Amino acid sequence: MDPYKFLRKPVCESASRLHIFYYLLFPTIKIVGEGRLYHLYFLDPLIDVNSKTFTLTATHQGTGENVKLYEWEIQNNMSGAKFGIDKEGLWRLNVTIDGQQYASFFVKVK
Repeated sequence: MDPYKFLRKPVCESASRLHIFYYLLFPTIKIVGEGRLYHLYFLDPLIDVNSKTFTLTATHQGTGENVKLYEWEIQNNMSGAKFGIDKEGLWRLNVTIDGQQYASFFVKVK
């Protein structure tokens, strides 16, 4: 039995290229006012992302507020990101690599 089988199922179409371990386990993120460490896995075999810089931004769907959450270099097709969101609601998280759109998905923050 494969204990990580659930990791291979994409959360949504654009998230099939990016797996965020915590998000796959808990689609409702309870991080208002606190930060946590998330592990990002870049799994697209057609793109070499190593040594490139990824940027994670969030847009609140009610207010349009845009927040830069994290920016760091990708190593071994993965990276960690420590961030928090200070406002409840539905947020669209966008991932870019060296300025090019890579993936986006929605999370509900409580």
